Amino acid sequence: MTTSFPFVTRSMLLNVLLLFSTFAFAAKDKVTIQGNIGAITPPAEFQVGDETIVCGPETILTLKYDTKAVRLPFEAEAIHSGIKVTVNGKRDPVSKQIRASSVVAIVYERLVDEISGTALIEKPLSMAQTNAGWSGIIFADGRKIKFTRFTKLEFVANKSERAQAPGGPSSSIKSLSEVGPNVFVSYKGLPFQNGAIIAEELVFVRNEDSPAKLKLRQEYEPQIVEPDYSAGTPGKLVVKPLNELSIASNRVLLAKSPGELPIIPNKALQDTVNEVGVRLVPAFQKSLPGADPLKINFRFYVVETDKFALHAVPSGVILVSVGMLSRLNNEAQLAAILAADMALVVQQGIYSLTARAKTENIATFGSLGALLASSAAPPMVLPGEVLILHSAASSERLVISIRQAGRLALEYMLDAGYDPREAEKAFTSLGKKSKTDPRLRQGEREYYEIMAAATRDQLKDAYRDVNFGELKTNTEEYERLHTQFRATTN
Repeated sequence: MTTSFPFVTRSMLLNVLLLFSTFAFAAKDKVTIQGNIGAITPPAEFQVGDETIVCGPETILTLKYDTKAVRLPFEAEAIHSGIKVTVNGKRDPVSKQIRASSVVAIVYERLVDEISGTALIEKPLSMAQTNAGWSGIIFADGRKIKFTRFTKLEFVANKSERAQAPGGPSSSIKSLSEVGPNVFVSYKGLPFQNGAIIAEELVFVRNEDSPAKLKLRQEYEPQIVEPDYSAGTPGKLVVKPLNELSIASNRVLLAKSPGELPIIPNKALQDTVNEVGVRLVPAFQKSLPGADPLKINFRFYVVETDKFALHAVPSGVILVSVGMLSRLNNEAQLAAILAADMALVVQQGIYSLTARAKTENIATFGSLGALLASSAAPPMVLPGEVLILHSAASSERLVISIRQAGRLALEYMLDAGYDPREAEKAFTSLGKKSKTDPRLRQGEREYYEIMAAATRDQLKDAYRDVNFGELKTNTEEYERLHTQFRATTN
């Protein structure tokens, strides 16, 4: 007995057979390739043995760092010849190339520490948005922080925003499109290319002024009597005694430095130092309206003191000692010293130099700030005020602030046209123990040794493509003034 299906036509049967054969072919077409990368053809092709791998917008690249990994859309810049990869995809029946759906690349076979930090963003973001999400670069903390659609984003309310909506505080920042200069970012990620970081997590909070910050700036605003340059009479700068920092045995030691300092009555020298300093002020600070409470009134003075290292005060006064100037060899080295102290002020690390910053920090960021401040090694932190003299990790937090200032000093120098390679030389010179001058204290040496190490590492990792030949090291005017100055101080 035979059964017939009058409603099934020959054409329909052929279509069904063709469909099943297509499924079978597609299943056989899926391939997994393992091996080492050979030639790379940007933007989206590379070789593994005799196989050509083609990547597209849908291809997910996973970078493996021993037991850690981070995902991003495929880009040829993230890989290099010789590394091991596992490619999943389909083989094109015509070209025989493999179109990758995923690529897993072992970029480090050893354990790599995550990199984290907190900084005030000082430059516009470089980014683009697609249907899949945002991607781009954040220039912050003296680093390039790369983010993709896989980066976890969080927008946190600051103190003012929490006060306005106590029932359900939320940040006024709702999207990356609203992030830019004067916003703090906390980041956590892994090493990427040329000193950049690929971010796993980013937390944003809008910078704000506060009564405690204002009080601190006012408290440390110096009284200044300008020198009588025609008579050669020194001026006077009176400021509340500054904290002198010393890092020893994992402790932060504080001592008081003199609060009254003579201003050198050399107008040409004072003007030159001021001109160099003004040139280094970050562009976003220059663009703020004069009445903006977040605008810093930077001023620069050469003073006579037995100290070499003078930290800037919160109000924006930067002090350069006679002893410091005598050890610097050119204008770019002076720029490095000024830039590092300016970075401490801009990034608000300067608030950590007083005990009052501890109270300000916890008041500003509530229970979250207190939790992070008391944590010995927080994986991520919020704005620079969290880097405070607090708990057993005081010394470590202070070192973090100093390293940040060293990295940013290079950036300020480059933006102002100075050769950033002179920064390491300047900090190294100031960090040397003097056999003839006992004024260079242990705390000052440690400060500059940390700065020198930070700049050395940053130059090696992130400044490979800089054309140093176009940058300034010295000027005839500065050389002339410096020679005269050394002659009068020796």
